[in-house]
Amino acid sequence: MATFDNYEMSDRAIMLLMGDSGAGKTSLIASAANAGYKVRVADFENKLAVLNTHLTDKGKKNLSYISFKDELNKIATAAKDFKKVLAMGWKDGDENFGKIETWGTDTIFVIDSLSALAEDMKHEALAISGRKSHEQLQVA
Repeated sequence: MATFDNYEMSDRAIMLLMGDSGAGKTSLIASAANAGYKVRVADFENKLAVLNTHLTDKGKKNLSYISFKDELNKIATAAKDFKKVLAMGWKDGDENFGKIETWGTDTIFVIDSLSALAEDMKHEALAISGRKSHEQLQVA
């Protein structure tokens, strides 16, 4: 039987933020960047403008994001591009922040949003099988 006597605790925290619009999820992320944490956002919704309104100048310097989004009637690439970032490392312009597993406890990784990532992964799976999802069908 497993016991906690030899359990190795990670020094990293994992959180899932859920809540209605206005609950404070974006404010919490901005507060972390403003407080000096390095915040890396994998953006699947292209709705980061509201985050910018909560950031101080210091917070803006601590935040990096990469946008991933499949366009209608185009090849599904968002999930594939995201997996490439996970495997090869986070690059934002000329800055290379390295692989996620090398980041310290001063760095927060945000996926915005998990449901949009899942939708993009569905698009990729359907594209691999030669089918289009409903959202990718062109309306005649």
